[in-house]
Amino acid sequence: GCAVPVNIRSPKEEVRAENRFTLVFAPLPVHLERAMDRVRFMHDRMEDLKNGFEPMAGVLMIKMMNYLPQCVMDAVSRFYQRNASMVVTNVNARDKPMRFAGTLVTDAYGWVPSSGKIGVGVSLVSYLGKLNIGLIADRNQIPNLSKLADC
Repeated sequence: GCAVPVNIRSPKEEVRAENRFTLVFAPLPVHLERAMDRVRFMHDRMEDLKNGFEPMAGVLMIKMMNYLPQCVMDAVSRFYQRNASMVVTNVNARDKPMRFAGTLVTDAYGWVPSSGKIGVGVSLVSYLGKLNIGLIADRNQIPNLSKLADC
């Protein structure tokens, strides 16, 4: 399966430089042959997941972990690692130009941190009408990285 970060900010909440997300798990549609069928499947499944109970359940789990013994926290962490073979995130950076330390930002790329046995991380970042794709993979799990990158 695929772990997908889901934004948990309310639409009215001010965007600040902090992460406010939880993870949901989406099945990978490897059973579908056509690429557009896979895209439609993932789109529909992610809409269902984002609008369902899973994001709030993830938020509650994270909050509860502050009060649980270390052994329980470790078990929850292993659960997340066992149930995902990859992480995919999409970030809509902005449609307006940004500046950093007075310098115009011309491109934006993401990076998916990885842990445990998660073999692939994909980041999709849209900025100024352009889509940039970032890819990270574990060479031990994905022996032919160039083939994956060429996709």
